[in-house]
Amino acid sequence: MTLRWLPCMPLFIGLLASCDGEPVGPSATGSGSDSGTADTDDTAEDTAVEQGPDLVALDAPRLLRRASLDLTGSLPSLEDLDAIEADPDQWESLRDALLEDPALEDRVVQMLAERWLTLRDEYAVHYYDYGLDETQEYEWLRSVGQEPLRFVANIVVEDRPWSEISTSETVMVDETLAAVWPVEGYPDGETGWHAATWTDGRPPVGVLASNGLWWSYPSDEFNQNRARASALCRLLLCEDLLSRPVAIDNAAELLEAGDVAEMVRTQPSCLSCHSTIEPISAALYGYLWKSENAVGELERYHPERELLGEEELGVEMAYWGEPVSGLGELGWAMSGDPRLYRCATETFIELMLRRRLDTEERPMVDRLEQSFLQSGATVRPLLREITDLPTYQVGTLGVEATDNQLSRELAVRVLSPYQVATVIEQLTGFRWTWEGALLMDYDPTGFRIMAGGVDGLNQSQPHVDPSVGSTLLHGRIAQAAAEYAVTDPSAGVGLLSGVDLTAAPDADRLDRLALQLWGRHLDDDEVAALSALWTTIEPDFGATVAWQSTTEALLRHPDFLTY
Repeated sequence: MTLRWLPCMPLFIGLLASCDGEPVGPSATGSGSDSGTADTDDTAEDTAVEQGPDLVALDAPRLLRRASLDLTGSLPSLEDLDAIEADPDQWESLRDALLEDPALEDRVVQMLAERWLTLRDEYAVHYYDYGLDETQEYEWLRSVGQEPLRFVANIVVEDRPWSEISTSETVMVDETLAAVWPVEGYPDGETGWHAATWTDGRPPVGVLASNGLWWSYPSDEFNQNRARASALCRLLLCEDLLSRPVAIDNAAELLEAGDVAEMVRTQPSCLSCHSTIEPISAALYGYLWKSENAVGELERYHPERELLGEEELGVEMAYWGEPVSGLGELGWAMSGDPRLYRCATETFIELMLRRRLDTEERPMVDRLEQSFLQSGATVRPLLREITDLPTYQVGTLGVEATDNQLSRELAVRVLSPYQVATVIEQLTGFRWTWEGALLMDYDPTGFRIMAGGVDGLNQSQPHVDPSVGSTLLHGRIAQAAAEYAVTDPSAGVGLLSGVDLTAAPDADRLDRLALQLWGRHLDDDEVAALSALWTTIEPDFGATVAWQSTTEALLRHPDFLTY
């Protein structure tokens, strides 16, 4: 495929994004604005879901677009956008349909990946250790990294209680993992993700029995599972033990003496964390590998090593002071910990709001936690309530917004690299890959970090603001996708289905494309800018390239890349 760069494109992109000097998408302050047709203010008021003096909600179509991207990773259909524009009261039924969409499982996987950091580009076990071909490397990496996330997402979509996250006997594997890991019960002849059970003696402890999790958080005979115990507390209890302040007066003397084990058992500053970490670490000794180069060591649980933890760490197994006899009891003790459910509530709120919570929001978290527990600790009702929060629906900050609200609220959220790639593929059929790897989801040959994503090793927090790098990448993928949509026959079922690509677009066609892509209508200046783009290019380059450039402009617009 030959990609053409037209010298006039930057001019028209700039004109389209800032007609008459006024921003169409996010405001200059970063709080965002609710865009609509400039000469139909009454329509914008009619479709508003909720307004207040501090937080002003998105209008109904843009709110549906946000919920659809958050819950399914897809844009809403034109039919649904028309329906909610005509009757904003359809918000609840359309939102509830999104919660029942099978794509929710994939979306939960991608959201949790930003917190769990398991979608890595390297593990101690490599694709070639199992005789897989080089072309299967990306598939192998994502199978391993998604395994713990798929398990959690399956709990969500099957409306199972959150307690099963540490008590279930099943694991979720795909055909790649089922063929090489010690599991049974994977359906014969099937592909994709299905439940199975371990055959190597590991107890029924849900995600605590995950190979993908422990390969992402490795340990050795020096660390002795301490990093893993800390990761469990952070991910499932929201207790970040590593963030606690530590002050040790005679650390140099102890380190010189080489008696670190004695230090963590006796120093008061060390005990503040290690009195919790050591007993949990001792219960994880079935996962302590004697060799990091032996596949059989890393893929299997070792029940015969369970009791070694107490001997080598010099502590009895326990969960936050509650004695346990092994990993199985550890999982059940965790399922009875109120912090498990509080942390789930906070985690899903933060993932949906795309930001951290602050202390001012505790009453809101308290209320949602109680609802979560009353629903049987199932996640879908929690997600439903989150989408009804004013802080979720916010489109811009009102005149009475507090300084705290101005600093914390993300009225405009930036699409993640994976969202950009998948939405463009759904719209145009274009999949940006190299040797089988999705370039917006992979870093050795791709651009995940550059696009604002996380890899779990070098970058652990997603970007919430656009960068120069992400802007360049969005332009590149928009350019390639636009050409593919216009010139590849198989792409005719997508964004440009039914469009006469030999004729200039009329105002109605451009408006419908903008509604589908941006969740809002064009104003007169935007129609004029897009029409001028097409008519300027067509005489010199032809109708095909003119349509390609117009489509590219729509895909590069800030209102497409934000929500």
